[in-house]
Amino acid sequence: MSKLQMDGCDSLIEELSAEIKEYDELKSGNKKRLACHSLVELPHTLIKARIARRLTHKELGEMLHMPEQQIQRYEATEYEAASFARLVDVATVLNLEFSFMATLPHMREIDSSEEITGELEKAS
Repeated sequence: MSKLQMDGCDSLIEELSAEIKEYDELKSGNKKRLACHSLVELPHTLIKARIARRLTHKELGEMLHMPEQQIQRYEATEYEAASFARLVDVATVLNLEFSFMATLPHMREIDSSEEITGELEKAS
């Protein structure tokens, strides 16, 4: 049991170390490209871009004509309540350029609403 707890702690330490390293890279201003392979990743990309641009929540809020607390809420919830138009606004003020290519992999037949719900849950 103790070994499992230690392994869990080691895993958390590795994750936190990786997050701190990424944050430091972003804050340095040296990172010019951010990977965003799908729309699902867009909220994380917007947060990383704000950090890379060295903007505070307050500064981004001022650029968007909204309160700092709203930016904090958006980021805390990974822009869950933000409209697509708001996501575009954020990307625009952060001066982000995107290059997306949508692919249509082979789709199987979806028979029921339960399967559709399951597919949507997998995507989020």
